[in-house]
Amino acid sequence: MFEGGTHVARGRLHAAPQQAATQPELRRALYAALEEWVVERFGDRVVRGHRVGKMQPDLIATFRDETGASHLLIGEVVARRPAVKDVQRLRAIMHDVNATLGFLVGLDEPLAHTWNAIVAEGGLELSRGVWTPRVRVMTTRDLARGDVELLPSHQAPERLELLAA
Repeated sequence: MFEGGTHVARGRLHAAPQQAATQPELRRALYAALEEWVVERFGDRVVRGHRVGKMQPDLIATFRDETGASHLLIGEVVARRPAVKDVQRLRAIMHDVNATLGFLVGLDEPLAHTWNAIVAEGGLELSRGVWTPRVRVMTTRDLARGDVELLPSHQAPERLELLAA
């Protein structure tokens, strides 16, 4: 088994799946993993909504920084390794909804040119030296380990909305 280009495990295949999962099936499974992760941590603050257009994120969270300024965080699920086009799409959605921060949930870490696009989005100082990148990436591995934070500085969102297709 390889993760990116690194050999991480060895095993034997005892049974093969009848067919590979389609892109929509992968996206639904990844969205379900994000939903489970969000509800487990912020259950009392989660509301569910329906997507009404293509340029809407999968998750919208509102929070306030230490100075009381209001922020909007959006999240988007991609059923593959995030690519530059996903960063560009996220940036467009962030602009449309006036979001301060965004994140992508993908199957694996981005490649170098995608990381360059993420870094090019810059960062934001929320308050008292708390700096966070404008765009972050979470993988299925991060969600499974549970060692990733939705918001910087372990802040809790005031409200989370999960948008289902």
